Amino acid sequence: MVTAIVVSGGNGSRTGQAVPKQYLTVNDIPVIAYTLMNLQKVSEIDKIIVVAAEGWENFIYAYAAQFGVSKLSNVVIGGVTRNESIYNGLRSLKNDGETQIVCIVDANRPMIPRAVFTENIALLNDCDIAMAAEPCYDSMFFSEEGECADAHIERSKLFRGLTPESARLDTLLEIYEEESARLDTKLSTSGLGIAKGKSVRLSKGSIKCFKITTVDDFELFKAYLAADKIQNLI
Repeated sequence: MVTAIVVSGGNGSRTGQAVPKQYLTVNDIPVIAYTLMNLQKVSEIDKIIVVAAEGWENFIYAYAAQFGVSKLSNVVIGGVTRNESIYNGLRSLKNDGETQIVCIVDANRPMIPRAVFTENIALLNDCDIAMAAEPCYDSMFFSEEGECADAHIERSKLFRGLTPESARLDTLLEIYEEESARLDTKLSTSGLGIAKGKSVRLSKGSIKCFKITTVDDFELFKAYLAADKIQNLI
């Protein structure tokens, strides 16, 4: 069985909103509901766990009921850091006797194509962790203080790490059972895996794997939704 852990953290500070960005609505539907509906359509995903801040549990269950997300199994309270939240989700699956593979997904990536999940999960036949990634197409620069460009970085070997990140449940538990990993705020799941000597393969991402972080990202999401609606009408 493949279980998706949807990480629903963040406080909305970069969008300038009091409500966390994943609960803001677009066309009267919360962003996290789009993400859940998207996962509902992915045949490789058998079950969904959402890790959320305390107080949002009933909202998520209500969204699942309203939008037909029957795969939602549980809502788990998150931790202080993103990695601690992921660990809480993993612990909830430790004794379920069903989950073999875990697919970690950000709640504010509502448009990840099914093909991205398919390729990402299939790669686990050849590695410990699979991470969706996209090449860096723009010129890349290093800046010590964030004001001046101090050095140019060759982009041909640079990739943007996205989600999903998939691995076997026992592999992830091995990584996250160390307290230092749970509290680390700098490394992603794949980053922690590399630090632990795990093999990490890159699967093909998509421009639609973008994460809604800023106000501009909401405008991009609206544009994609409008384009999809037009395409469906045609």
